[in-house]
Amino acid sequence: MSDAPDIKDELERKVTETLTETLRKLSQGQCTPEATSASLWALWGAASGLVSQELMGMIADSKDAIEEERAAPRMRLFMNGESVMAITLPEETSVSSEIIMMLKGGSKRKPVLKEDGTLKEAIDKAEKVANNLLEMGYKEIT
Repeated sequence: MSDAPDIKDELERKVTETLTETLRKLSQGQCTPEATSASLWALWGAASGLVSQELMGMIADSKDAIEEERAAPRMRLFMNGESVMAITLPEETSVSSEIIMMLKGGSKRKPVLKEDGTLKEAIDKAEKVANNLLEMGYKEIT
């Protein structure tokens, strides 16, 4: 009798490794959410019906989480009289976020956070700025 794994076990292992590696690349900024989503769709199509329902559920949950995050708005707009403020929100792979003040005759840009900050810090700071604008009488444009 051979000690070699059967094909179903080997396929399960390879799909699990591919899922893990794909998500690792996203979390480390080596892959965009769009590319990750496309990769997960391809993995889903190739593995569907060939691996366990549990593993297919993990792929589906990963796809859904990425699609939900991609659908989230990336800019919030606020208005107070003729003054309009826009806060661009950071992407999953970058802390780049800024406040854009638009007044009659031009606009001014200011980063929400310095380059060396974390994604969580950028999101928290953008939320704090948005709350401050609301307290100052700005109305959010939805």
